[in-house]
Amino acid sequence: MVVRVRFPGESLPEKSVLGTPSSADHQGRQGNASHQYPSTTDSRSSDLTTERPTLARVRNGVIDIFPGSPSQPAILRPRTGVVLRVNGKLATGPTAVTESDRVEVTFTTRDRPEDEVKRIEIRVSDDGMCAELVVSLQRFTTLRETPPGPVIDLEPETVLRPPPGLTVDELFAALRSEGVVYGVDRNALEQIVREGTRVPRIVARGTPPEHGRDGRFRPVVPVESRRTRDTGVERQDPRDRYQVVSVREGTTVGYIEPPTNGRPGRDVRGRELAPRAGRPVRVICGDGVIRNPTPDGQEELRAIRSGRPVFQRVGRNTWRVDVVPLLVQEGDVNVETGHIRFKGDVVVTGNVREGMKVVATGRVHVHGYADRAYLQADGDIRVDGGVVQSRVVAGARVWLYNDLRAVLSPLRKGVAKILEAMRVVERAASFQREDIARFGPGRLVRLLIEMKFGDVPDKARAVHGRLVEYEGELDPEIEKLRRPIEALATGLIGDRFDIKGLYKALEEAEEFLGWFDQAAAGKAVIGYAHNATVYSGGLVIVGAEGTYHARIVARDRVVVQGAVVGGSVEAVRSVTVLEAGSPALPSTVLAVGPGGTIQAGYAYENVWLSIGGVQRRVRNASKNLRVTASSFRR
Repeated sequence: MVVRVRFPGESLPEKSVLGTPSSADHQGRQGNASHQYPSTTDSRSSDLTTERPTLARVRNGVIDIFPGSPSQPAILRPRTGVVLRVNGKLATGPTAVTESDRVEVTFTTRDRPEDEVKRIEIRVSDDGMCAELVVSLQRFTTLRETPPGPVIDLEPETVLRPPPGLTVDELFAALRSEGVVYGVDRNALEQIVREGTRVPRIVARGTPPEHGRDGRFRPVVPVESRRTRDTGVERQDPRDRYQVVSVREGTTVGYIEPPTNGRPGRDVRGRELAPRAGRPVRVICGDGVIRNPTPDGQEELRAIRSGRPVFQRVGRNTWRVDVVPLLVQEGDVNVETGHIRFKGDVVVTGNVREGMKVVATGRVHVHGYADRAYLQADGDIRVDGGVVQSRVVAGARVWLYNDLRAVLSPLRKGVAKILEAMRVVERAASFQREDIARFGPGRLVRLLIEMKFGDVPDKARAVHGRLVEYEGELDPEIEKLRRPIEALATGLIGDRFDIKGLYKALEEAEEFLGWFDQAAAGKAVIGYAHNATVYSGGLVIVGAEGTYHARIVARDRVVVQGAVVGGSVEAVRSVTVLEAGSPALPSTVLAVGPGGTIQAGYAYENVWLSIGGVQRRVRNASKNLRVTASSFRR
């Protein structure tokens, strides 16, 4: 090893001795053609030859020899498959070289270009949105790379490279021959020419069409703000007031924006792709709203009376928009005031007394309590006081429609069987058609039900029982079912009973319920419940005084901020209570649907828990109880 000695006043060299490698090209890649590697020279090499040994390296298949001392040359050791010649002479073993020597390398294995293999393969996707390209790589022999050193081994290495002479223009021509003329990535082609590709590589992409936007309803008045949180078991005062949003007559409440047509796209073959046009929004306007066209193609929804705006999503891109009036009942609802049935919101400043009903298509807010009364609203119900021996139904219309989904289909199928039987009877030779024309089809329907289709009245009673529970007028598709189903359920089928009309009405009702949104439900907020029944299509919140021998049912969640003593609390998603049961051990049930969650701050023994119909009893009193379907099975 040569140790560099620096004399006083000597400056350091401007560049490292490992400066720039040789720029010689790798020649003769095929056959036994030789590879010549001229040495790198430097104008300062004469000053450095006494300073360090000669170094060599292999990089990109090229041997670089760096300037160094002639007395300490680099050593090249050819391995099997490599033929080394220095200055024209064959080297059979390790050979010393310096920067002034001419080095040639050949290989004993010949490169064999795979001309018989298809060089370029193009694949276009079925939808024409992308094109992939594969270039068959060929095997070449070159030198394995080594770092700079005084001794290096020359070892052969087989590499895969693109075919020689491949150009970007050739790839463009190949793509055009397959019809690929749009969205070609030139950078990807250039990289393939340099490096090749072993797997299919995307080289062209189409532009997908921008589908049209569906029409939409855009409200322009603020939604109602709620100060009460819907979750948690914190003790909150449920008597916090709603902040009611109201508008004056003539106020614009929203706009109906038309659908757009979209923008066409183009596939890699240059074909235009048509976009899907947007679908119009369906807006059902109530009596308090009218439509006015605007110059920009929209429709303005304007209030024609003062009241509370209602925006309810009732189906897929379907809205019900109205401005409902507000009825304020000062004092109690009793025999002097009579029942209240109102299309809009109802506010009762007093109590709802025994035997009275309050039915609203909007919301109901009772500042006092409800005692042996009936409260029904298509929206929310709020009772600041208690609910005693009363029945409360929030989101009543949605609750009914969800129930009807399960019972309408069996009835329609039963009616279809009766119609088919009637057609068979009418084709019989002994059938007297003039009797049907004179008396109507009702007699034949009664006869078929009595002889063969006795289950159809039972199915009709299942529908009728749900319809009679709802106080008020329903949507036309459902309302027109009331009278014919009542006749079928009670057996009072007249001679002119239109069973064909009933079948058609059942089909229309099922179609209507198919797009009706189940999630568009109200919630119930009450102070406490004693021996009462509370239903909600969404959420139920009970205040700190809790429930006593009551039944609370929600299609979403129930939160009780107090104790649940006796009765049952049922929900689909979750039940959260502060305390369940009591030391007196009354029968108390907490139930959720499959996948639901039950939480209780404290649960006494003998409280029954039910998840998805599977029941289990709490054997020992527990704090911070949390039960899920997975923990329930353990």
